[in-house]
Amino acid sequence: MGLGKTLQVIAFLAHLKEIGERGPHLVVCPASTLENWLREFARFAPTLKVEPYYGSQPERAEIREELLSSNNTFEVLVTTYNLATGGKSDTSFLKSLGFNVCVYDEGHLLKNSQSERYNKLMKLRASFRVLLTGTPLQNNLRELVSLLSFILPELFEQNREDLLEVFKFKAKATSTESEKSRDDLLSEQRIRKAKTMMTPFVMRRRKEQ
Repeated sequence: MGLGKTLQVIAFLAHLKEIGERGPHLVVCPASTLENWLREFARFAPTLKVEPYYGSQPERAEIREELLSSNNTFEVLVTTYNLATGGKSDTSFLKSLGFNVCVYDEGHLLKNSQSERYNKLMKLRASFRVLLTGTPLQNNLRELVSLLSFILPELFEQNREDLLEVFKFKAKATSTESEKSRDDLLSEQRIRKAKTMMTPFVMRRRKEQ
């Protein structure tokens, strides 16, 4: 979408290296954007040692062996959602590594906390998680809570039901204008609360920026 999300993340990871936080870091993205991530890393942060994790089963087995060798000091691993949530050999390998920062491109794909994808990726060890999305959040507060719980499970997961209760709202079939106005007001209040809660955890960029 041209918002500079990829470049901002690359700059962030390059900065971490400069201050001694070498990783390893993980980038999970759709298969259609993997090559672009690799190109952008090579262009803007050539000093970062970036390794792709994709290919056929034999190719991935070879990559796993190489990455687990004592001589390999990769700093960033780039893979796809399908592989990160796929077969046991792939998921076990990724879970065994332990990452400093995990970046999830097209993060809105994780809005369903009941999905297999969500729960498998939650098992990847990371000190810090970043979700990237160019898709504005809809007025679905359950999805918002799911995304916040994914980013900071220690903060939001334990309070998930309480948060959902705070934002819970079901409009009734009303017949009067005053009742409709009240329902609209309650809904707007919940949206405002959600936006306030998101503020410390969201960085928004517009094209004009």
